[in-house]
Amino acid sequence: LKGGPPINPSCFFPADLIRHTTTYYIHAVDMLLSTAATKLNRFIAPAILKHGLTLRFVLLRGQIHRDTPTLDNFLLLPLAQTLLSLEVQAIAKEEREEENNRLENKNQEKSALDQWFDDIWEKYLERLSPPALEEQKEVRDNDNENANANKTPRLRALERFITPVLNPTQEWSDIERWRYHSRFIKWLRSEYLICKYEDDIRTALSTHSKLRVTPLLMQNQHWMKETIRKNVRGTTTTNNKGEFAPLPSGSILDQAFGMKGWNKSKSVSNEYTHMGEIAKNKLNGDMLSIPGSTVQLATIPYETSTAELSLEEILEVTGCHVSSCSAFNALCDELEIYEFWTEEYVQSLTSYLVDRSKEYDSIPTVVVDIGAGDGTLVHFLNANLSEYVYNSGVLLSSPGVGGLKKGLGKKKKKKKSATSRNKPLPTIIATDNGDWRINPKAPVEQLSVKEALKKYSPFDENGIRKHQLVILCSWMPMGIDWTEKFRAAGVDEYILIGECDDGNCGHNWLSFGNGDFRHDEGGEDIADANMIRPYEADGFERIDVEDLSLLQYSKFDSKVSGTSKTISFRRTGRMK
Repeated sequence: LKGGPPINPSCFFPADLIRHTTTYYIHAVDMLLSTAATKLNRFIAPAILKHGLTLRFVLLRGQIHRDTPTLDNFLLLPLAQTLLSLEVQAIAKEEREEENNRLENKNQEKSALDQWFDDIWEKYLERLSPPALEEQKEVRDNDNENANANKTPRLRALERFITPVLNPTQEWSDIERWRYHSRFIKWLRSEYLICKYEDDIRTALSTHSKLRVTPLLMQNQHWMKETIRKNVRGTTTTNNKGEFAPLPSGSILDQAFGMKGWNKSKSVSNEYTHMGEIAKNKLNGDMLSIPGSTVQLATIPYETSTAELSLEEILEVTGCHVSSCSAFNALCDELEIYEFWTEEYVQSLTSYLVDRSKEYDSIPTVVVDIGAGDGTLVHFLNANLSEYVYNSGVLLSSPGVGGLKKGLGKKKKKKKSATSRNKPLPTIIATDNGDWRINPKAPVEQLSVKEALKKYSPFDENGIRKHQLVILCSWMPMGIDWTEKFRAAGVDEYILIGECDDGNCGHNWLSFGNGDFRHDEGGEDIADANMIRPYEADGFERIDVEDLSLLQYSKFDSKVSGTSKTISFRRTGRMK
């Protein structure tokens, strides 16, 4: 009324009602947007990936082996891969929740909003989905029902989305679009392994306490995906004294990941056996050896049908090498672990370095790990040195190691010569330039290769040798050779750890002397019995340390072949 008291809106709309109504609508809009985003991602990601791979193949025709990260980003391929990975995880999570609800007899119906959006999607938008998706899904459901029952929810989700991307028309010409795309192949292999073995990884980490607390599983650039870490307890890496937890033994790895009986020796022919079987028996093709390398490729006519191939067979015949892997490979791929250090390997490498230092002259020995990454290897080498019983159970002090106790171990040892008895243990230092942005887990000096060789040069300012210098280098970057700098700096020995001769470490000719990768001026590979390898020209000899190699575990190992080795290159004529 005019001139009357003001009207309070709460008389008609109570504050609680307004607040609850607003919250309800906000929640409804949030659910709608979330449901819409999920549906769109599941449609958009496979479409971008499929058409992006096709367009890349067209644009690079004749040069499909080229690494083109800029073009990949322009075509949104990395984005599509990320979206697809996230959706695969989301679908697997939904399937697990539905299964848990079913087992618990808690049948939860979809909300009215979800049901309405599903109806709209199926009526108007589902027809836009790739037709091969539903066709291949129906084939898998009818023909491979028993096989699918043994797959993880995440693997079934990956197959549902990625198979139409890789093989839309079910002919070999589809596969030719992407099989030389190294970045895509790397992602595809890693995604397949983690989808297949995530449950096995979780079981292994939950069952073996020494494995889940190893510092190798500490965060580098990221931790394991939530789907693996979930329900895995005890992920601390230090004990109550603030010290590193110990490394796992090789037997623990074998037991945890089912690797007992794996072939630890390198066998290139074994790696391509299954690929050849698929190419010849299922695709009527053949195998081609690439000149100047040990790489083999499947040669298949473009019009050959690939309808009968499973996803694993598609990956195997294109060189992903997944059929002989286990959860161990998936874990290493997930955490970017190239060499999985074990208790036995580090102890044996420590003994090797101590023995080598005793064979040198009476001056001290310095061991420098170049490209040490997080410093884990050097940490455990020094830890082993601190416990090393030397000369009748007495531990001798060593510069750079420190903290060594005397009088440990009363067991009598064989007498050493006066030179050995007075010689200190080697000093071991970790260095890395930090280019890979790996978070250190132990002390690491930030030095480039050149800076490390200068700082720890074996010569003083007068050119007189002041110590013996040994270099450790694990998994040298592919296609790059540091060994020429090692030799030029006057090192007495350098030890390369990782793949060798035809792998992903260093340069196969310049670093390892593999003549199949020696290039003449015409670009051809030349290998002959009289050729002089780079390390031989500089007065070094190569010694493959097989006892150490048989103790190694790397991310590319498989049931049929080991991949990583330990190789020593020693300056000739200097040992006494």
